[in-house]
Amino acid sequence: MEVDDALYSRLSEAVWYEPRADEWVHKNEHSLEFQAVWLKYLWRERAPKWVPILVSSFERFSPDEAPSKVATIEKAIKDFGAILAAEKAAGRSVTILCGIDLAHVGPRFGDDLEITPELEKKIETEDRKSLVDALALDADGFYRSVVADGHWRKVCGLSALYTGIRLMKALGATEPGRLLTYGQAPDPAGGLVSFASAVWDAKS
Repeated sequence: MEVDDALYSRLSEAVWYEPRADEWVHKNEHSLEFQAVWLKYLWRERAPKWVPILVSSFERFSPDEAPSKVATIEKAIKDFGAILAAEKAAGRSVTILCGIDLAHVGPRFGDDLEITPELEKKIETEDRKSLVDALALDADGFYRSVVADGHWRKVCGLSALYTGIRLMKALGATEPGRLLTYGQAPDPAGGLVSFASAVWDAKS
């Protein structure tokens, strides 16, 4: 996958640090690798240029409230949105692709509890409640629903999907997203990871 260097340069100027300084963080993160393979499989030699962004955890700065209250995060997201909106206004097609997981629950993830059918159902119920907000493009509502009750589900894709929703809105998305599937997978080391797929359509 070829990086859009011009767009990367504009985005990197919108943050208060040098993004390449933390490039080593990508070494063990597999989410973007999955997306790269998928995009290349779909488009082969016509695969579009992209800018892969690894979104760090906002919970350190905003443990129980949406990160829109944090000035540095809010400014960066707004600036990113304005840059992407300008790209779209210039006639370029822009897609936001979030590669995330949802809940991470069980001994593998530091919990002293057993994965039971009742717990699996509880996780699904809470995940689906959060997804209602995400599908409605309510980024702050989605964030608050996930961190409620001490963020016991440990949704690792929280900050990435929050950012993705904000950027989709900046690109003109107004219609609710469509949930395509929801699932849960057991972790061999003891635990459960949940996931979902959804699509949002922006105005043309």
